[in-house]
Amino acid sequence: MEVMQYEVLPAPQGYYIALFDEALRTFRRVSAESYRKFGEACQALFLGTWTPA
Repeated sequence: MEVMQYEVLPAPQGYYIALFDEALRTFRRVSAESYRKFGEACQALFLGTWTPA
């Protein structure tokens, strides 16, 4: 079974949702949106209201 590890990470313009890439051994951005607050990004991740980039 493949485990997908999502994280909320900081960016200069706020926060975004990222997914760990096993091949690259780093996180890559997966959300089209940038969120001003950490809590907003977490809420979008948990509710599934974010848009894939």
